Amino acid sequence: VTKVVDHRGKGMVMPGCTDGHSHYTMKFGMDNMKGSVMFALEDDKKAVLQKVAAAVREAEEAGKTSLFGFGWNFLALMQDPVSLKDLDDVTHGVSTIIFDQGGHHAFCNSECLRRCGIIDGEGKVIKEIAGGYLGRDEDGYATGYADERVTGYLMRMGGINYDELLDDKVAEASIGATRDLLLSTGYTIALDGWSNMLHSNKLYEAAKRMDTNGTLRLVFPMTYEVEPWQTNMTEQIDCLASLDKKYGTAHVLPKYLKLFMDGVVETKTGAMLKPYKDDGSTYNGFWSVDRLADITRECNAKGLTVHVHTMGDAAIRDTVEAYIRGGDRAHRNCLVHLRNVSTNEVDDFERIADNNIACSAGFTWHVGNGEEADAQFAEFLDEDYIKHAYPMKSFFDAGVRVSSHSDFPANIPCPQDPFGIMEVAVTGQRPDLPADKKLPAYDPNELVSVEQAFQALTLNGAWQLGLENERGSIKVGKWADFVLADQDVFTCATNDIHKTRVVSTWFEGEKVYEAPSTVQVTPGVPVVFETAEAATNGMKLAVIAPSAKVAEMFGGDAAAKAAYCAMFGLYVGPTADGKWAVEALLEPEPWTNVVESARNATLQIPVADIAKLGLGVETNVTVGGCVPGFYYSLYSGSMVTNLGALASETGRNVLCGTDKETTFSGVVKPSSAAGFFAVGAKVIPDVMPSDSPHVKMEPPAIIDVFR
Repeated sequence: VTKVVDHRGKGMVMPGCTDGHSHYTMKFGMDNMKGSVMFALEDDKKAVLQKVAAAVREAEEAGKTSLFGFGWNFLALMQDPVSLKDLDDVTHGVSTIIFDQGGHHAFCNSECLRRCGIIDGEGKVIKEIAGGYLGRDEDGYATGYADERVTGYLMRMGGINYDELLDDKVAEASIGATRDLLLSTGYTIALDGWSNMLHSNKLYEAAKRMDTNGTLRLVFPMTYEVEPWQTNMTEQIDCLASLDKKYGTAHVLPKYLKLFMDGVVETKTGAMLKPYKDDGSTYNGFWSVDRLADITRECNAKGLTVHVHTMGDAAIRDTVEAYIRGGDRAHRNCLVHLRNVSTNEVDDFERIADNNIACSAGFTWHVGNGEEADAQFAEFLDEDYIKHAYPMKSFFDAGVRVSSHSDFPANIPCPQDPFGIMEVAVTGQRPDLPADKKLPAYDPNELVSVEQAFQALTLNGAWQLGLENERGSIKVGKWADFVLADQDVFTCATNDIHKTRVVSTWFEGEKVYEAPSTVQVTPGVPVVFETAEAATNGMKLAVIAPSAKVAEMFGGDAAAKAAYCAMFGLYVGPTADGKWAVEALLEPEPWTNVVESARNATLQIPVADIAKLGLGVETNVTVGGCVPGFYYSLYSGSMVTNLGALASETGRNVLCGTDKETTFSGVVKPSSAAGFFAVGAKVIPDVMPSDSPHVKMEPPAIIDVFR
């Protein structure tokens, strides 16, 4: 039966998008596993160690012997690195490795190094690993620092017990959360960049299981990562071929051999044609051209495609040469990231185009790092390497069918959704930054048109994966993978592209995502639902301003058990007559003294997350963004800073940003008045009482609350 959806005058219909390289499953896997910890970019050394200590306690309680962490800020923390002793003191023998945000640098403890046979009983390094650096002092004792493919050795050779961290439940939850985010943002294809996560097969198994039972609902190319210190590459290639045979389906495509040619230019592990200015080194790539050509030849002959991380221009040149020597053009062997592409002596843009080589570029990285970071880079990088970083338009000019990727979560805080990426590619600006904090693009001449950005996210993404005859555009004979968006990106202002929202996503002719309806909650006017199920049916609330206080209709005991959201005092709970109500509220004095700007602020929050808390379902949430001029408060009987502990202590379920001490710029602090707690970023003594540590949140005016 033909389905007719009338979207005329409501926005645009567009093909489903492709994310050409990402790590959603890693992020959501860590969210769901005991024995992992995520860091924020603003975490200093003290905060990192506090989070590690808390995660170790949780891991020990769950019977885990390993801890895997991700997300610390390299430029900040390497000024005062976490030492081996620092980690040993807080990990209690739990084997620990924690990566920076890019995943190329790590701190580890003695237990991790011992398990891998890297150090002896006294802590001296006794084994060398190819493809990176293992820190040691002048006497040969390990410092706890490792980078690049040495970290791969630590992960794979016993440092992490992946069997106890990544089980069937975690793997399926990870892919499920990945699917939900992708479909809600307009992607119908996404290549997973580390499918043998923690060097386990659980993600392949879960993906096939979900596709078989009809819950995957997107195309999911998967990779198999190999390391330069592995000697028998035929064995590794055959392993990928067996994974493809065992777990491959029409939508699950484990056909991509992933490897790293180099590291990161900004941390001097990128392989460069011009030497680094401070020490004259160029940093050699991890694979020779001949070895990579042989690998490419063997992979392509067995129906597999090579997918290589390349940042520096030397790494890109050598990878292109290897693909030309050993590759089958039909397989579209791919380069990922491409920070600096050289046109010296030979033009690598033209060689890529002429030899049918695929490129997946991180457009969001074209936003500069700011004067302070550029000053740091200028100490060791040639000026051209700084200015001409992460090209975009040059690919199109040379005829390269470049695609887009998010590299999520390594791109945080840049947008991962197609519309945010599109706006960055066109304007060179991150849409989440206020006007006074905008960063200049690396090279304004590299910005692309809306049409080019759109093509990179749709048809070119499908082309990268050899799917352009089936997907990537809306055409008779292709699969009906498309998105209904609420505005036309070709006619709206370019700095409004990121505001585009997905109304619904369709995969192979079936609706697989529909945006939740929205209810506006105004001061003093509760929104009443007949049942709890109705209140949790995927709706979102737009709270315009607080009301005077909790309505009497909520009652005593019911109110005590209901969920409180400190943001704008949003309340969800049962009514006296057995229904469910949602109300915006403001706690009693002195919190009525709020600034006028708060009354026009908007908050969006899923009813499901709040009401599930009220129903006693354990959940954690994260707040992204801030609201100007409002005060987040919640009741408590004593001074605690962990919101999970607060909820337990008070008997109330709390939805207040996070169960950690900090989230983005927010902090959780005790208040001196009425036993309140506040979440925020900046004290405003002219509004709140002088003895109050309540804090003001900074713009933007919309908060997205998500799992």
